[in-house]
Amino acid sequence: PAAVAAYESVYAVSWKRPEPFPDFMPGLIHMAARTGMLRLGVLTVDGTPVAVQLWLRHQGRAHIYKLAHDPRFEAFSPGTLLTAFMMERMLDDERVSEVDFMTGDDPYKADWMPHRREQWGILALNVRTWRGALLMLRELVATWGGRLLRRGWPGRFPAS
Repeated sequence: PAAVAAYESVYAVSWKRPEPFPDFMPGLIHMAARTGMLRLGVLTVDGTPVAVQLWLRHQGRAHIYKLAHDPRFEAFSPGTLLTAFMMERMLDDERVSEVDFMTGDDPYKADWMPHRREQWGILALNVRTWRGALLMLRELVATWGGRLLRRGWPGRFPAS
């Protein structure tokens, strides 16, 4: 319960969007703890949690699932400090063969990893049905819209 409370308190004040299913993360934490997979790092300042990281250890690999920090402490790099501690623990003490940041191209991940692996997925839809066509349209808008926003809308918005 204390670990879940620490995780939720930091996540609530972080820059992260609220979880769409509030019971999911506490349930995942409890399940991972029961199975021995949970590695939950909590960095505190005077007893107050300021950074949290949820790692899952399975079959000799450590998977970094969620992380967050309190922006009021950003000048002290609490997330970086906690990542360094967790990396040391996983590599030196638990002797994992791999640490995986999982999905996303966040720039900070390149500071920790010498290699990047691309993940590809397959989306299978029946576009002959109204639901399949709608889902395909949503996918196309998300994919192409995201690319346009990252590059800057031609002639309208500067690229960021």
